Amino acid sequence: MADRDFEKRLGAAIEKAAEKLPEQWEIVLSIERHSGTAALYGPDTDGHVCGGEYDGEDLADTIENAIAYAISEQSTATTEPPE
Repeated sequence: MADRDFEKRLGAAIEKAAEKLPEQWEIVLSIERHSGTAALYGPDTDGHVCGGEYDGEDLADTIENAIAYAISEQSTATTEPPE
């Protein structure tokens, strides 16, 4: 039953990312045998936006955390006064 719950949460997290991720933000999933990672990229970045700040207990949690991180960063970027 635990695998079914994880699969459901993972599918929901991917769907949520497709719907809620801010423009120009991207989550890239890398899947290999017995492992999976999610890398978050933002606008104007050549690499990961943050190293591990959005890591979760499993891949579904990591995707959820990456979405929240991107939304938070996008909100901060749009409310900061121009230099």
